[in-house]
Amino acid sequence: MNEKETYNFFTDEGLLPNYAFLEAGIVLQSIIYKRKPKPDKEGRYQTTTYDYERPAVSAIHELAPDNHFYAEGRKVKVDQVNLSLSEIEEWRFCNSCSHMELASTGDTTSTCPSCGSALWSDDGQKKRMIRMRQVMATTSDHASRIQDDSDEREPEFFHKQILLDMTESSVEAAFKVSDEDFPFGMEFVRKVTFREMNFGKRDNTGETLQIAGREIPKNGFAICRGCGKVQGDREPRHTLTCSKRDADPKKNILDFLYLYREFTSQALRILLPAKPISWSDRKLHSFTAAFYL
Repeated sequence: MNEKETYNFFTDEGLLPNYAFLEAGIVLQSIIYKRKPKPDKEGRYQTTTYDYERPAVSAIHELAPDNHFYAEGRKVKVDQVNLSLSEIEEWRFCNSCSHMELASTGDTTSTCPSCGSALWSDDGQKKRMIRMRQVMATTSDHASRIQDDSDEREPEFFHKQILLDMTESSVEAAFKVSDEDFPFGMEFVRKVTFREMNFGKRDNTGETLQIAGREIPKNGFAICRGCGKVQGDREPRHTLTCSKRDADPKKNILDFLYLYREFTSQALRILLPAKPISWSDRKLHSFTAAFYL
């Protein structure tokens, strides 16, 4: 805390407005290690740590597990999630609407509190998530250096979805067109909580989960329950000091884990004269652009 600028601390804690970040940023801790010519009492390797902070809106995919990060002539791969800063949480999702709750409260009802969906209580609608705060990348000095001048990036693409949580009592003002044949109106909402989830890489295949009317892959991310190391396709990965290093991988590897970010803001909710089935993403982006203009 003492290493932070005072203004940054207050904005991260939500005590002062930050118009660049609506929420606390996410930190990548890049650890670069290099073998010493001669080992000494401190060990065989010399390490240097770099911290990079990114706004959560971009970090939810830029700093996701297995993604690459480029800075200061280096290329590193995110290979660990800091579990000391991010607790593993169980959430229950509605298959029809955007409502979601922590399982500790959501398990008390058999149907969705928002839309009444009967699938709300299905075990498959409950998933583990981590709120992104800090990730790490541990790389050798040699492997981290970009070898050519082209600096070609290797982008990863992820399944993401943003859901909102609000109460009708938060609607402060509402307006609508009086023509019943032209349903158009808007509401000013004083407080809305937005959550954006990263459900894993787009190239994931297999079983799916329905959330808010969309099919989402179940795969997610796999990390160690003890140290937060991102798992690969072969042998389990752990830090040298991980307490789960020699334990049963089936019990200590968290599969199907999702990442999320969360922020609270004011909002405009707009009723549009269009049927949901005909409202494609392209039309939505086009309308959004026109609205901003």
